[in-house]
Amino acid sequence: GNAGVFGQLTAIAEDVWYVKSMFPLGEARITGVDWKSFRNRLLGLLGPDPLLHPALNAGHHQQSSAAELREEVEHIRTVLLGEYVPFPFDTTMTVLRWRQPDGERCLLLRSPVPMSDAVARAIDELGKVTAVV
Repeated sequence: GNAGVFGQLTAIAEDVWYVKSMFPLGEARITGVDWKSFRNRLLGLLGPDPLLHPALNAGHHQQSSAAELREEVEHIRTVLLGEYVPFPFDTTMTVLRWRQPDGERCLLLRSPVPMSDAVARAIDELGKVTAVV
């Protein structure tokens, strides 16, 4: 599981919360970017010889450690073989609450993330989701 604040509804101000989540880009997608599309985009960005791309090679521009770089190169080798490789990304959903003149508590979910049933219930307790951006 995710450590720390991942997967939890966390208050940051009055009527403002966030939920951080991890998801593997392209995995089990029905809409949006599926694995095949993500693979094709990634390889297209890396060019005709992906393993020679500067992002995968040591140099003054490199921000990855040597160990991270080896792992990244192995991921690309696996992608080149056509095998599935998870590419986990973290993302953050913001939950904003306001009250209508009649007192109804309304919520806006900005950048929804995958969430547990417990987090979904906690959001339901905050109010009614009336907007998703």
